Amino acid sequence: MDGYIKQKLANQVRTNLIFPKGRYFILITHKTDKPLKKGSIIDVETTGLDPQQDHIITLGILKGNQARILQLIKPNYTRFQNLCHYTAQEQPKPHHAYASQFEQQFLRTNTATSDWHDLNQYFEVEYDYENPLRRCRLADCTTHPFPSEPYDIDGPQVPQAWQLWLRTKDANFLTDIVWHSLCDLLRTQQLVARKRF
Repeated sequence: MDGYIKQKLANQVRTNLIFPKGRYFILITHKTDKPLKKGSIIDVETTGLDPQQDHIITLGILKGNQARILQLIKPNYTRFQNLCHYTAQEQPKPHHAYASQFEQQFLRTNTATSDWHDLNQYFEVEYDYENPLRRCRLADCTTHPFPSEPYDIDGPQVPQAWQLWLRTKDANFLTDIVWHSLCDLLRTQQLVARKRF
């Protein structure tokens, strides 16, 4: 069943790319089994970690039982950044994010606002004494939302997948980014349910 979900996303990506008609982004949707009871989950995928020089390429939003993913398809970064900023602001509050400061910096949102709930501070993972600089990852404290289809690129692989898409126009690279964003939204939903905001 899960493999069907990834294939359905891949079909949405390919269908949206057939006649882009000058569009610079596509919209991918997915209905979840369990609704988010309050607020919204926001996730961004970017070309890197520095909001001063890197760009948003994906905006994932989960509210109620609907996941929506805006995926950039042409490097129109400023226009997409503005779209993401306004789209995120319109979502129901509170905004939940696994590492909200990251999302807020890229979305040009005030990081001191109480409208955002940062979730990575609530869930500890086993400390890695071999690598003290290792950052806790979302996958370390959640289960994969689609156990029969566990393959998912890591966040640090997203910029590479984006560059490969730009170079080859192979829709599989966009599908990998969209699939990663959906999995992150659903993993974050697990944390919201455990915290019971």
